[in-house]
Amino acid sequence: MIATAYDHYDSRAGDPHLHTHVVIGNKVQTVLDNKWRSLDSRPMHAATVALSELHEAVFADHLTRTLGVEWEARERGRDRNPAWSIASVPQALVDAFSSRSRHIDEEKDRLIAAYVEKHGRQPSSARIIKLRAQATLATRPEKEIHSLADLTDRWRQRAGAILEEGATSWARTVVANDAPMLLRADDMPVDVIANLGSSVVATVGEKRSTWRRWNLTAEAARQTMGYRFASTRDREAVIGMVVDAAESASFRLTPPELASSPAVFRRADESSVFRPKHSTVFSSGELLDAEDRLLQLSRTTSGPTIPLATIERVSRKPDGERRMLGVDQASALAAIAVSGRVVDVLVGPAGAGKTTAMSALRQAWEKEHGPGSVVGLAPSSGAAEVLGEDLGIVTENTAKWWQTHLQTGETFTANQLVIIDEASLAGTLSLDRIVGLAADTGAKVLLVGDYAQLQAVDAGGAFGLLAHDRDDVAELVDVHRFTHDWEKRASSTSATVAPKCSTPTRSAAASLRVTPKP
Repeated sequence: MIATAYDHYDSRAGDPHLHTHVVIGNKVQTVLDNKWRSLDSRPMHAATVALSELHEAVFADHLTRTLGVEWEARERGRDRNPAWSIASVPQALVDAFSSRSRHIDEEKDRLIAAYVEKHGRQPSSARIIKLRAQATLATRPEKEIHSLADLTDRWRQRAGAILEEGATSWARTVVANDAPMLLRADDMPVDVIANLGSSVVATVGEKRSTWRRWNLTAEAARQTMGYRFASTRDREAVIGMVVDAAESASFRLTPPELASSPAVFRRADESSVFRPKHSTVFSSGELLDAEDRLLQLSRTTSGPTIPLATIERVSRKPDGERRMLGVDQASALAAIAVSGRVVDVLVGPAGAGKTTAMSALRQAWEKEHGPGSVVGLAPSSGAAEVLGEDLGIVTENTAKWWQTHLQTGETFTANQLVIIDEASLAGTLSLDRIVGLAADTGAKVLLVGDYAQLQAVDAGGAFGLLAHDRDDVAELVDVHRFTHDWEKRASSTSATVAPKCSTPTRSAAASLRVTPKP
């Protein structure tokens, strides 16, 4: 394999930003027969997130060994993961030298606002990532070439003004630690490795329904970021042991090889070259049990209902904007109102009038069960806020609601209707916990979303699983939001072509950046 690396010292905005770009040639020489062939980029793409996390950890180790600096995790806002920063560097200095990030965030916020105005809902986390990438390109200035001497001289002056002292003398205090705590692989106790492996599985299980070794490697790198190691080999050894422990704690879905390959087609570890490395798919018994419980409750018809006459009276009245419910909306609401299912599903693409239908359902439900008998949840704070404004009900994001429940014991009440909007983006374990509480208290849960939307925030797939489990699912098919027929067809196509699957899977999210920018 051939690769070349380019070291950059600054960002396009002229801020200090040490990073490396690595370009890998797509022609490789095979071990099997020494011939030159094209590189299969799919395994490389699957590994990039893990490589990125590993690189940042190795980079931090190197700086600690060289300069003695210490590290801490810092929050970067609702839409971004925490970042590890040098502990002695004040946030004011970081912000002052992050003008590129600031410009990107401003453009990203503008794009999100435009998305909400167009679609009437908050974008998913996957969409936000794409919007941020779009903002990065839209705000990217032309490159300017400066010598490192000029750059550092300028940076010292800027930093000195912020620190109100000489940047060089301040830097000496930051690197004053000449004996940082560095670990060897042998220093990690076996029980710590096992506990980290279990923690990795638990964390990955909250984010996805199935996973592969690279997903476990990325999370193992994150969870060991707080340790500093004496060498790259020590860190790689520890991460490898943690991943092995995580695989042992996972439930293997990929069947073993039924036949052995000839010796010439086996790798050094005796695995077959016909099975890609790290392609084994894992899940967990906890996730499978959660799916079973959700399916069982979706088939249970002991939940609260409202009379058909009540929902029909509400359906025949225009809303506040003098709009009448469509035939599909009225039919869907009637099915939900009288089904008695503890977990019900409302499916519809963007623009199909899910909000209008939910508003009518809220009116009918409160007529029967009283004010406050309808509450709302959503996977994100933005979606919860929009749902509350649209329906005029109390709403919260699922994670915060669960945390409040654990701290205060707050829960649902009998005959309550719990609407979970954007449910296709909700995690399976999160839905299982919430639905279980609702079932225990005699409430009903309505999951609303589009099962063709696969970019789940957490371990998604439960919404699609529940929707495909039934032949009579309440579904909205007429798109109302758009003016032209082609717009309606484009919006609703995803809902009509979504394949049925009993065990939804998610591929590893991967960045196109091979080497990260610490």
